[in-house]
Amino acid sequence: MPTRKYIDSVEVNIVDSFVSQPNKTGSGNGETRLYVGARSNREEFFGGFGFKIPVRIKKSELIRFMNEMKDEYFNPVLNYRGKSDLPHLWEQRLKKVKKLPEENIDFYVYDTQLKSKTSDQRRIYIDSEDDAYHLLHELPLSGSARLNVVKYEDSGRDFFEFKLLPDFDGYTEPPATFQISRWNHSESKIQKNSSSTHSIAETTVKRIIQARVGQLEFRKSLLNSNYSTCAFTGISEAGLLIAGHIKPWRVSSNDERLDVQNGLLFTPTFDRLFNNGYISFRENKTLMVSPLLSRKSTTLLGLKENMKVEIPIEGRSNARRRNYLEYHRNFVYRD
Repeated sequence: MPTRKYIDSVEVNIVDSFVSQPNKTGSGNGETRLYVGARSNREEFFGGFGFKIPVRIKKSELIRFMNEMKDEYFNPVLNYRGKSDLPHLWEQRLKKVKKLPEENIDFYVYDTQLKSKTSDQRRIYIDSEDDAYHLLHELPLSGSARLNVVKYEDSGRDFFEFKLLPDFDGYTEPPATFQISRWNHSESKIQKNSSSTHSIAETTVKRIIQARVGQLEFRKSLLNSNYSTCAFTGISEAGLLIAGHIKPWRVSSNDERLDVQNGLLFTPTFDRLFNNGYISFRENKTLMVSPLLSRKSTTLLGLKENMKVEIPIEGRSNARRRNYLEYHRNFVYRD
């Protein structure tokens, strides 16, 4: 029987000073230590003053992270220092991750107070000499990624999992409108160096218009369906509801993007939780809550593992929606 028990989680910003040189958006040489929060708020979470803690990163999760970051590496929205080198670096770094010898990579990080007793009295910085820790410098792009630290107890001892996640304006999986914007951005760069600028521009405009019209049709269909209420809040005012895709727009076929069965209506907070994979639903409509969501957040939002949520998945008429939810559980939800 597994003995692992979930304790809590915290979110850490991947700041510009921490990442490797090509990944930076600003100046400066950077440093290996990572700021993880104020001592008054997070010292107990990490284990008290001068802690040294066991940490795990998972190979499969790093591969997922790199695949989710591919668009930003190849068509950067932000002005990274090594912008032109990023496509090559993505391929190089993904190969490096795939060559990791084990699924579970274990190492230690420590409170930098272990080495310096006179600085950082109000802030917690961590560091490590382990090679696995240095992947946290290489893989994320400044301003487009974050780190979630999940704390568990196993056989009476605390241990931690470090999980890198994309962060596109607060989303791990950009909503369709954001993806369309990125699409336009990447194609506009092609136009600058193209001998057929006019035809490319026409094609780009046509595709964007079609995508936006499709989004409007999708939203209208959901609002006109029998399930036009947020299942968490009971709110039915259209202006407060977001029509979100269950199987993300980016990986859906054109038919799936317009399929009303591939949608659920939520108020913004719950739409973002669902889009980010922080929640999902089982076939019996019970809630799955990701360990990446802190205990404080789940309490404030009134979320409980296994609570029943009346989403529309019963009967033959909702068979496709159940299939889309299976995709969400397997490929979007983050455990």
